[in-house]
Amino acid sequence: MPQTQEEIDAAPTEVTKGMASYNLPGKPGDTPNWHNQLAAAGADNMISFSPFDYVHMLEGIPTFVAYGSNAVTGPGAQKLYDKIDAPKELSVVEGAGHFDLYWKSEYVDPTVDHISNFLKG
Repeated sequence: MPQTQEEIDAAPTEVTKGMASYNLPGKPGDTPNWHNQLAAAGADNMISFSPFDYVHMLEGIPTFVAYGSNAVTGPGAQKLYDKIDAPKELSVVEGAGHFDLYWKSEYVDPTVDHISNFLKG
């Protein structure tokens, strides 16, 4: 993850830039014991993992999916939602990026209300 402003500006993806805006020291997701390293032992699992291989495990289980309209992860979240065979509800949060839904109250609060209403059914 980039740590300096120069590294952030040069980051190749919006996800990488978003990680820095959320996880760096002094940011909302700062975790003091976290080390800015990739665990080589977990890289194979991360690269080969696909949530679509496990969507069948959600069959019949009420499922709520939310993603930001500006999130690079949006198409994958939509694909997952489309494959779920269960009572489900979708919330596309207008204007939000991936990391915005972690902590920005203008995006989180309405999403939590939507989830709450879904669960109350």
